[in-house]
Amino acid sequence: MHSINLVKSINLQLDVNTGDNIIPFMLSEVEIDINLRHKILSQNKYLKNLKCYSAIKSIAEAELPNFNFDDSQSDKLNKVLDIEWKSPRKQLNLLIGNENNWMPIGETSLLNPMGYPYRINNLLDLLTDNLAFELGQDTQLAVKIEDVGYGLLEDTDLITIYGNYVEEIVIDDSVQPITSVIDKTVNIAANSNVVAISNSNRKYCLIQNNSNNEIYVSLSNQASISSIKILPNGHYDFNVNNVAYFGEVSVYSDYNSSVLIVECS
Repeated sequence: MHSINLVKSINLQLDVNTGDNIIPFMLSEVEIDINLRHKILSQNKYLKNLKCYSAIKSIAEAELPNFNFDDSQSDKLNKVLDIEWKSPRKQLNLLIGNENNWMPIGETSLLNPMGYPYRINNLLDLLTDNLAFELGQDTQLAVKIEDVGYGLLEDTDLITIYGNYVEEIVIDDSVQPITSVIDKTVNIAANSNVVAISNSNRKYCLIQNNSNNEIYVSLSNQASISSIKILPNGHYDFNVNNVAYFGEVSVYSDYNSSVLIVECS
């Protein structure tokens, strides 16, 4: 058993054309080319970094909090929260689910900060206190702009969602036991003949020349004199570990010949 880790980036831009549409990201489109004898046990996604750059120019600047000398920590926190959530603002909602069922899991206030051209919010903090957020195989994240009284994004507004995540794929490559053995003798004519059909469960295959003349073996549906030569009483064999071939096996001979086929699945 082993795992494959794929690091993927997130780059998503929101502007006036976004409207109030739900915009999903972290879409899984991985196609893993693995040995047919192996199988994928699980696929998982781990969000490692997710931030939001926002340059909001269509609303008035948010004032800085006015702290008094005798303000307590609670007083200061309340003033900061009032600026964050009661100033003119846009709102970015973070959603979890899939295309048929989205659920809110966080909200971020997007301000036009006084004295600074943009802000950066850490959206991962809305999901977890850990270093990564586990999503599973079929779950996605999405964002949406919500009108909280100050409209949606306008021509002078720009938001960039960026970050990265790891897609982990666990593969079972353990040796599977042999459960079926086909042992047969095939008499072939002086031509190319298919002696073993395609078999996705093939673990071992032996082709033995029981004739007095040379035969030629091809790991395809058409053998010829340029294929693998087997001398009289000789053989050719392969298994899933050294030649992971599961298609048709054919034999060519200039004469009528007898071929022993042993195939294990």
